[in-house]
Amino acid sequence: MNSRVGQAALFAMLGCFAACREREAAHESKPKPTTSAPGVNAKPEASSAAASSAAASTKRGPDVARPTTRLSAGSGPFVIDQPVDIAPSGPATPHELGVVMVDRQDKVVVARRGKAVSGERSAPTAITAIERKREDFVAYARGPTLVSDFAYWVRKGQLVRARIDGSGATEVLASDARNGTRVSGSKGVAGALIAYITTPNSQGALQAKLWIEGGKSLDLTPEGAGTSSVAWVPQKNGWMVLSLDGRSGMTPLHARRVTAEGPNIKLGPDVVIWVGASAQATTEVFAAATDDDVWAFVPIEQDVTHFGLAQIPVGAEPRMDAQVTFATYPSGLNTAPAAAASVCGKTTVAFAQPVDEKPNAQQELIVGTPGKDGLQGGEVVAKARSFADASLSSVPGGGLLVYNAEHRIWAVSLRCRHSAAKGPG
Repeated sequence: MNSRVGQAALFAMLGCFAACREREAAHESKPKPTTSAPGVNAKPEASSAAASSAAASTKRGPDVARPTTRLSAGSGPFVIDQPVDIAPSGPATPHELGVVMVDRQDKVVVARRGKAVSGERSAPTAITAIERKREDFVAYARGPTLVSDFAYWVRKGQLVRARIDGSGATEVLASDARNGTRVSGSKGVAGALIAYITTPNSQGALQAKLWIEGGKSLDLTPEGAGTSSVAWVPQKNGWMVLSLDGRSGMTPLHARRVTAEGPNIKLGPDVVIWVGASAQATTEVFAAATDDDVWAFVPIEQDVTHFGLAQIPVGAEPRMDAQVTFATYPSGLNTAPAAAASVCGKTTVAFAQPVDEKPNAQQELIVGTPGKDGLQGGEVVAKARSFADASLSSVPGGGLLVYNAEHRIWAVSLRCRHSAAKGPG
């Protein structure tokens, strides 16, 4: 066996074992008190010398961007409000109405946003709590994607949807969806466009499909390839779909433009824009666009000894050999949550990483915006033993970040600095 492949397999096995032990410990422990968030607005030292020292001591692989620089409080593009505990762990997605969740009975419930405060000072995030029991939700299920008045998600091998306001019955849209996968979508010309992962085909490969309002569907995965994670991104003129083909040896990232020709949807050429290293079963691609400028983010191994957030500037059109940069983590994560959205006119990413290289180190959730050379700065939103998931969405006046930690769902408002934030009520 090739020694490099053997090393990769060994590291993957060790990472999986550590992650499983961490998850078992999390299940056995009691949830934290619900009166305060883990690591509320944890603000690291603002000293540039300290930041430089930390960067110098971090292990890095070849051609890796420097680790994310910590911004001092108040110097970032957002006013980051204080996290608020809103519900037991479960599938959750932010929306301009609040946080949308789906319970075990496929009922949609919403934690409503209140009127956002103004000014440059951080305040508690204005949102109501969902008074439900822990057993009412599937703790680690993926949050739904929200398009117009509906929430879309995968349930028992089916792509389904239900109205966000809770009215009406749950509709089954497709019966070939892969359990445990995340769906992604947006508005189309004649209704919703929803990208999802299918069950394995006759060759045993996962595929991506596009469900089109009206009952039609299109295959998004080219022949001979597979798709383990898909991200659908609206652009000014059309959309872009990014498909990650997670493998143990290498992980290609595909991209293709999607346009509307009258009532029909047309797929552009499939382009492999980047090939990453070994992926885990939980590895996902996240993406966002500001105008036509698309960015993709993948928490993944860089090589057998380095792990980080791959930042891929896709641009307006897919192209081969994208100039990828890495924000390296102090150590690897088997489950490495991330989320992306356009917030305050800036492509914004949230990601969890260990605070240091120690075994079972505490984790921190960071929000940053990429530049020409990738992430150049970020602010710590929260700290916890581990983060199970994260989701980010643009809302009037800024953004809303939702994350799953300490057996609870938390919400954090990101308000555009130097602008008045407007809430729904």
